[in-house]
Amino acid sequence: MAELLIYDVIGAGIFEAGITAKSVRDELDALDGDDVTVRINSPGGNVFDGIAIKNILDSYSGKVDVQVDGLAASAASVIAMAGHSIAMADGAMLMVHDPWTVTLGDAEEHRKSQNALEKTAESLAGMYAARTGGTSEAMRALMKAETWLSANEAVEQGFATDFTTVEALACAVPAGFGYRHAPALKAEKPDESRAQLAAHVRQRQIDLTRSQMRA
Repeated sequence: MAELLIYDVIGAGIFEAGITAKSVRDELDALDGDDVTVRINSPGGNVFDGIAIKNILDSYSGKVDVQVDGLAASAASVIAMAGHSIAMADGAMLMVHDPWTVTLGDAEEHRKSQNALEKTAESLAGMYAARTGGTSEAMRALMKAETWLSANEAVEQGFATDFTTVEALACAVPAGFGYRHAPALKAEKPDESRAQLAAHVRQRQIDLTRSQMRA
């Protein structure tokens, strides 16, 4: 199976050249529809590049499986939601938060930015809700709190579907990202209940799909 590495910041022009929607599109075009494993270890970055990459993966003709090798934070967590399966490495983390920006101008310009941020946050919450089976309101609560999820928590809450046996890779978070609650990334010991937990989540997703079909 082919691999696509998301091992950098998302987007270009804010912090440095990173993973863009165009670069992902170009790599997928070269795969010609082969199944692909998307491996993620990224602190995030540009939210709209992240959304575009997720949409590109959603529309890809081959099967897309996601593996979080270290960190899938912010825009990188959005990309992770595109996976047919989403596997977390031991010690890996996934983080969701409200988007932020920098505005220069008068009060009206700041109000425009606030409105744009709220609309973007609502859109992201809908994507997370569609994946987890939760509500948009519940997702917004997690986002506003800047929630960091361990591998176990990500699977338990529906942000991931499974685990891998590899240890998580370290990922440096640039200070400019301004995350408020970033924990030290320490390896999480394997939990004997993981198999049962993953099975429970998969059954919950099956039940959710059946309920949506009946609706």
